[in-house]
Amino acid sequence: MPNTSATTEGSDRAEAVGAIIRRRRQALGHTLRAFARQCDISPAHLSKIERGLASPSLGMLTRIVQELDLHDADLFGPTVEEDRGARAVRVALGAGRPGEVLPLRTSDRQVIAIVLEGSVEAQVGDERFALEEGDTLIVPPHTPHMLRVTGGPSTRTAYISSDGETPAFERSVA
Repeated sequence: MPNTSATTEGSDRAEAVGAIIRRRRQALGHTLRAFARQCDISPAHLSKIERGLASPSLGMLTRIVQELDLHDADLFGPTVEEDRGARAVRVALGAGRPGEVLPLRTSDRQVIAIVLEGSVEAQVGDERFALEEGDTLIVPPHTPHMLRVTGGPSTRTAYISSDGETPAFERSVA
């Protein structure tokens, strides 16, 4: 009898790896067709890899990872049991008025944004979120994101990153 939990676990991993590849490719501005040509694979096969419907060979995965400047930890990051090292993080506290923006950026590491007071609109990739006081946003590595203050004059956020970023809100031009 087949081990369905192992099959499900493998499918989940393939889907997660595919999503990381797709987000990174899009963050770098590559179309699926152009990137497939760059990696010497068919666009249909790359699409299946990105959706977790196909697993690339080791050689193909190596080409994809090199072209996207990813590391194996980006795809197969450490499990909780493996990640025992300490990591310093930088916390940027921000205050903004309605319309002020934390500009679009992409981080090499996971980013956490917490709304301490007021409200913000967040864009992560192509998705938008309305966040209120107490809400937390977790942004995966290599994912474009931005915040825009939508609440009252006392909106405050905490932006946590381990890659040394210290963003600040800027006055929106719009």
